[in-house]
Amino acid sequence: MCYFAKYLTLLLLYPLIISIGLSSCQDITEVTCQTRGIDPPLGQSSAVSFEVNCPAYCSNSVGNVWGDVIYTDDSSICRAAIHDGIITESTGGKVRFFFTDGQNSYRGVLRNSVQSSSYGSWQKSIKFTPDAVDVTCQTRGYDQPFADLNYPLFLVNCPSSCSHSVGNVWGDVIYTDDSSICRAAIHDGKITDSAGGQVSFRFADGQNAYNGVLKNSIRSFSYGPWRRSMTFSSSGTETGPPSAHTTCSTNAQEERFASKSDFTVNCPSGCDGLIVRLYVIYGDIVYSDDSSICQAAIHDGRITTDSGGSVRVYKRGTEQSFPGKTRNSITSRSRISSAESISFVNEIFTATCETTGQDALFVGLTEYVVRCPVNCQKDFSPVWGDIVYTQSSSVCRSAVHNSQINPAEGGFVRVYTYPGQHYCPERTSEYIPSSPHGPYAGSFAFNSSIRTTPDVTCNTKARDSSFAKSRETMFDVFCPSSCVDSSGIVWGNIVYTENSSICRAAIHDGKVTDSGGRVRFYKYKGQNSYASVLRNSVQSTAQEAFANSIAFIPPYHLATLPPHIG
Repeated sequence: MCYFAKYLTLLLLYPLIISIGLSSCQDITEVTCQTRGIDPPLGQSSAVSFEVNCPAYCSNSVGNVWGDVIYTDDSSICRAAIHDGIITESTGGKVRFFFTDGQNSYRGVLRNSVQSSSYGSWQKSIKFTPDAVDVTCQTRGYDQPFADLNYPLFLVNCPSSCSHSVGNVWGDVIYTDDSSICRAAIHDGKITDSAGGQVSFRFADGQNAYNGVLKNSIRSFSYGPWRRSMTFSSSGTETGPPSAHTTCSTNAQEERFASKSDFTVNCPSGCDGLIVRLYVIYGDIVYSDDSSICQAAIHDGRITTDSGGSVRVYKRGTEQSFPGKTRNSITSRSRISSAESISFVNEIFTATCETTGQDALFVGLTEYVVRCPVNCQKDFSPVWGDIVYTQSSSVCRSAVHNSQINPAEGGFVRVYTYPGQHYCPERTSEYIPSSPHGPYAGSFAFNSSIRTTPDVTCNTKARDSSFAKSRETMFDVFCPSSCVDSSGIVWGNIVYTENSSICRAAIHDGKVTDSGGRVRFYKYKGQNSYASVLRNSVQSTAQEAFANSIAFIPPYHLATLPPHIG
């Protein structure tokens, strides 16, 4: 039954929607896989849109499809809907389509197991998205007119410069429907802040939890259960909702992902512990396609093991090797044989040993991923700073200096941009001597937590709440001066108990002097014993077995040290 009054209330505010609302009031029509938009009674009606009920398993049936996103009106409605990601092959379902003007040409493309064909000029078209609506940076998914319209997709025109606008965003890939549409679209990488643009979104079921993450200069927030969600469609790729039946063992080799260049999965909680030993992952930032998607997403910091969540996966082609690394309490394995690969970022830049942080490729980016070649430690490109580097420094040599990649393997590294520093100190690490530098306009680092590093004192311990509750395994802190004579106790040598004073242990290990300074430490597994040693005017204390440790060198270096180093 049609409720004209509901749409008439939108007359003044949303004139673009009215024609759709008034003329789309049709009963749901049962159709077959072969039914076309041009067929009666659909093609003979003056209505702008129809809602039809498609059967399952139409992708392999007879029924031509011409076009992509916009289709000729003599295309099979249901096969075009599968092609456009509105429904799935296995379930079919209700679909609303819209008549629109004919196009000068239609492009054919393979999508969602349906091959559409190209065609020239045609007099009338169908599409599954209504006309675009102009919105502001603050417009939310549950605002009018979207809240009351039962459309499978909405198309909106976002203005530019929304990243610094008011408007909360909750979630990642899947967002609460009271999030700012345009700011969430920037967060999801569908549009840029500088250009804005047109983006399509759909409503989805509410989630038990939404994970907050910093992406594309927008910080989204975590949230608990919410009644309804929204997701964004990918350009030229998968547009449907997250794939069902995802488990901790799901990988990208499964047949349902075969025709997709990117796709979204909804990971369950609890993909760690025993599961980590059952389902192996290979790589870091870029993973082999037989890796557990959900464990790789935890490893990459996209979701947490406690709540799980939705992640978008991008297929990247063949990689020759996959260096392993420990992140977020999960250790990935190394693989030296070639395999197809996946990642959770859409764009990866290829760098040389000479590429600097002020390269034109990185202008305007607050976070990016680069592929570094091997043997950058042998190059002589400049490195200024330690932990935080000037933008004029070589990105890949800084990554080696910072122990982010093994110089013999090269690999992928995530880079975060920062404001300029008043001073960048010198330090020799991984056989690369960095140079000190005075004030510089911009800088970069390899750890996002530098932006929010908590203040520490001479007595702060790694087991304190700010570090113990974090999923990170690597932290950067700035130690005050005059910690040698403070009361903080240190247990161990090279590897220390997590209840040791961070700054006094750093002095003991020679990473900073009593003048203080920036230092990086790593969470590490517990040891059977910790030695008592006097070093750098700090006397450490012996300790029996302890549950957790810290160290000031990466875990893969610790593995090469002789036993009983503690």
